[in-house]
Amino acid sequence: MMYRIISAGNIGYRLLYSGGAMCCVSENREAVLKNQIKFAALFICLCVPAFAQAVQAGTDEQADDGECAIFQIEVRKLQKCRVYLPEDYDSTRTYPLVIGLHGYGGNARGFSRIWEYLEPHTFIYAVPEAPYPISDLTMESTRQYSWEFRGDDAGLWREADPWISEFIVRVADFLGKKYRIEKTCLFGFSQGAAWAYITGIRNPEVFHGIICFGGRLIDPLEYDWLLTDGIIRNGRDLKVFIAHGRGDDTIGYQAALDAGQKLKDFGYDVELVLFEGGHTIVRSPLEKALEWMGIRD
Repeated sequence: MMYRIISAGNIGYRLLYSGGAMCCVSENREAVLKNQIKFAALFICLCVPAFAQAVQAGTDEQADDGECAIFQIEVRKLQKCRVYLPEDYDSTRTYPLVIGLHGYGGNARGFSRIWEYLEPHTFIYAVPEAPYPISDLTMESTRQYSWEFRGDDAGLWREADPWISEFIVRVADFLGKKYRIEKTCLFGFSQGAAWAYITGIRNPEVFHGIICFGGRLIDPLEYDWLLTDGIIRNGRDLKVFIAHGRGDDTIGYQAALDAGQKLKDFGYDVELVLFEGGHTIVRSPLEKALEWMGIRD
């Protein structure tokens, strides 16, 4: 079976960043969860359509025991979303919302650790979990997920891929009804960055901006069911912050340069930062991104 990763150049590369499920923020100190952080793990009724994690649809491919055919059937499911509130949260005030999208092989718990490095907490941070499991590990901290359907049937990609953007938009809509949201930004890493590009550009009326670390903007000629030049042009009011490590040997930093230039050509307001490091998230450019987006002063 072919493993398709929109944000990576190599098919089948299982872990896109050091540490697997644990998100890495370049900082020389132990991560300590602070008791005063207000946190809720919500099982949001997002009605996420998801394929069972098997093979091809519409075929008569046989199961391992050779006794039956296997088809992919659309289902609905509840999907976990972790939400962090400022310590001094006031329900009468409005707050910016940042939705974090973890990378391939990551999980919501690991990507939530970034919150510890972003003091002062002046915004709401939400981390949904990608819908497709890629491991059978039982511990929550080590489970691995993908934003993309695993398989080699392009027809299924065309059907399933748009659901991911719909899922992410539903996260924004759900939280917009639960809290007083001033503006919403997407923040993605690696595969999550690819989906931040896709979802933000497809939904400029929902998102104020996108922050993309170590990711790739897909080629509309290759993925025309997700982005076209017309869709990209329509999203040009979106603010885009791109950060990439010069030493990234998983997705080379040329991907950041290409994405920045393409979006500028379409009239986007783009800020691009190259930092010393590899396929990771570094605190300084992330803080700069939040300031540039108006998430914090």
